[in-house]
Amino acid sequence: MIGKFDKYVLQSQLTLFGFFALILALIFWINSAVKLLDFLLSDRQSALVFFELSALSLPSLLSRVIPIATFIAVVYNTNRLSADSELVIVQAAGYSPFRLARPYMIFSCIVALFLGLITNVLEPLSTYEFETRQKNLASNISAKFLNEGNFLHPAKNITFFVREISEAGELLDLYLESNDVNGVDRSFSATRAFIIENENEPTLLMFDGMAQEYLHATDTLSVTRFDSFAYSLKSFVPQNFAPQRNIQNLDSLTLIKSLSTKTAEGGAVIVEIAARINAALLSIAIALIGFSALLIGGYSRFGLWRQIGVAIILLIVVQLIDNTANEFVSDNHQFWPVQFAASIIGIFMAYLFLWKAGKPKIFRKNTRNLGELS
Repeated sequence: MIGKFDKYVLQSQLTLFGFFALILALIFWINSAVKLLDFLLSDRQSALVFFELSALSLPSLLSRVIPIATFIAVVYNTNRLSADSELVIVQAAGYSPFRLARPYMIFSCIVALFLGLITNVLEPLSTYEFETRQKNLASNISAKFLNEGNFLHPAKNITFFVREISEAGELLDLYLESNDVNGVDRSFSATRAFIIENENEPTLLMFDGMAQEYLHATDTLSVTRFDSFAYSLKSFVPQNFAPQRNIQNLDSLTLIKSLSTKTAEGGAVIVEIAARINAALLSIAIALIGFSALLIGGYSRFGLWRQIGVAIILLIVVQLIDNTANEFVSDNHQFWPVQFAASIIGIFMAYLFLWKAGKPKIFRKNTRNLGELS
């Protein structure tokens, strides 16, 4: 049963977690938004497309931000409780370190469930949609051509210019040049034209213009005037632009089903599922390490900076173990349980710290006894 102290700590912990997660998400988002804006501006896309792609990248961003925000929120809240002597009061009332850890355990489980939903469902699906949307934008012919008054290069060896675009979408006074294609240079000029968008073969329909063709082999130039001419833009559209469904952009339920139907490599699928589950469990280890490390040494009016330093070092160690385990398992699928090494070690570290916090004099007593014997 959750007591008043648990509710108090849990409420403040969730509030701090939300605050730090928001701040970190904004920092990470600004960094990625610069690259995304550069990509979209180069293709002259609208602000709506920018916000759509930003929303699709949010789950991937949160999966990186949540563990960091969890650790910072736990350390900050525990340090505040200690500085305000609230931890000392509840410990004097008979709360053991394991009892004090209860609200942090509940908090870490909530975070783990949230992170598990992201890594197992939202992130794979949003990654696939993000890649699909990017490829669709790359195949948008109108975005590549509808920019008046500028010389454009929508593809290799292609130069395009249009003086004006009417409100009806008519291209006025255009020039199109295709250089050195199979030993032939071609150029087209027309007083007006339209782009006919077609998924299979988009076409530039030109009226009242002239086509020039220069053959390098014979060094000859031919000129043809036309009333209307259709130029295929198929070469500008990426073929099969829908990204392939792979292990990384499939949700975990689909991956589990693929194991029973044998439609995917079993070892790689199990490793991927284990990595997603471990990401959620690792958030529990991170939260408990952040709390338990700050209980070592008891209350100090100078603060808990040494304990905070220890917690940060332990966090780095756990992360190094996790990275090493990931690299090892990626080459040895049969050892997929090693994927959980960092989470298990982290939780065990937290247990040892909580046990030590409940027996603050155990090592001091042993040291004193050794001094008396000597």
